[in-house]
Amino acid sequence: MFVDTFYNKIPDYLLWALSDFLSERSFFESHNNEQSPELGFHLGCVQGSVLGPVLFNMYLSDIANAIPSATIFAYADDSYATITSSSPEEAQCIVNETVVKHIKYLTQKGMVVNHSKTEVIYFSTYPDRKAEIKVGNDTVESQDHIKALGVVIDKNLNWNQHVTNLVNKIISLTSGLRLVTKHLKVHQSLRIITSQFCITPHPFG
Repeated sequence: MFVDTFYNKIPDYLLWALSDFLSERSFFESHNNEQSPELGFHLGCVQGSVLGPVLFNMYLSDIANAIPSATIFAYADDSYATITSSSPEEAQCIVNETVVKHIKYLTQKGMVVNHSKTEVIYFSTYPDRKAEIKVGNDTVESQDHIKALGVVIDKNLNWNQHVTNLVNKIISLTSGLRLVTKHLKVHQSLRIITSQFCITPHPFG
């Protein structure tokens, strides 16, 4: 499948090198000096590799073509479909159609859809209006806010919940750092702090 998908886009020598990188992979479990038998797998990227995320994104690069009824935003194994309509009834039909196509696409790619992590958010001028979708045998109702790649998106397009979550996370993190850094040298403390916080100066001062 990998070879067929990118045959016309990648030089032969590099294509076969990548195919070899992904082929004949196996894994085993080790616990208390005991090891399970090795098992092979035919799908997936090598965890922790530099090529893994790049190849995964390439593998799913045609997702937008498979779901023309929506605008698709994807990053690694997270994908989001957005649809617009002036009619709530039409929007409901389109979103259900989109979900079916989305699940079909991922299934054909050998991926398993986690129904429990599927979320819906409905932006409307009517604050109490809800929407729902069918995901397999489950019904998912629209929420007031969802999390997309760590960012909380609110149905009213404000950032109150995101800011609250972020402040609580920082308070918890800094409290833990205060306890830990008491027992470390300065350079060790700085290493931990800089690994948790990224400060970007504003370009305009």
